[in-house]
Amino acid sequence: MRHASSIAGPRQSKFRALLTTASLGAVSFMLAETSAWAQQAPPAAMRPVDVRRDAIVNVTLVATPGERLADAVIVMKDGWIERVGARGSFELPAGTTVHDGAGCIVYPGFIDACVRVDSSAAARAAAGENGAHWNAKVVPQVRAADLPTLGADQRKELRALGFTAAAIHPNAGIFRGSAQVSLLGDEPRAARTVLENAGTCVAFETTGGNDDSPDAWDRATYPGALIGAITWNVVTWYYGIPSSSSHARIGGIVGAAIAKAGA
Repeated sequence: MRHASSIAGPRQSKFRALLTTASLGAVSFMLAETSAWAQQAPPAAMRPVDVRRDAIVNVTLVATPGERLADAVIVMKDGWIERVGARGSFELPAGTTVHDGAGCIVYPGFIDACVRVDSSAAARAAAGENGAHWNAKVVPQVRAADLPTLGADQRKELRALGFTAAAIHPNAGIFRGSAQVSLLGDEPRAARTVLENAGTCVAFETTGGNDDSPDAWDRATYPGALIGAITWNVVTWYYGIPSSSSHARIGGIVGAAIAKAGA
């Protein structure tokens, strides 16, 4: 499924509260607060769940580069795009709220695969825990989901480039911890986390540096793991010696860690 990333046109402001930045097929909505009405307690049995359905009609949809669908319809179920197509090509589900998007253009959004955030303080704290790895640069227990979120200005800048979601990575250490995938909207639902544990971040180019230096956690030093692997590859290629680039990288990391631990 695709999702709506941006709407351009004279009626842009009308849809700002309806169609916000989203990712992985998501469209976020602003939900107005309503007063709680007194009611009887629900029966202790299975009961139907209310489903919100919305449709934007009369929009121009750019689903793929170079292809436009005029007078398109976008059908959403609980904020997620369920179906798109030409107007009249299918029937709207019963109970769908229809929104007129005449003059607007809907584009799919990009996902930034790597946005780094400062995790040096969390990495230092994790390295000092009981049972932590002997190498202070190995802190897989750090989670991007526990770090401060992206600032409003940074999210706005990414949206201006066409991104509606980002994979956020810790930036400190060698084994840096787990990433998360988040939406880039401003409102809480439009900025929510889509996936908390989106893989472990490993840096091949960082060996650490001087522990007394404030930037030691994210500073590449010589000889670094990456440059060591490159040097080994160049030498073996020059002399025609069979070699493995992946093993060279692993060896560079292990060698850098041993050298750092023995320093």
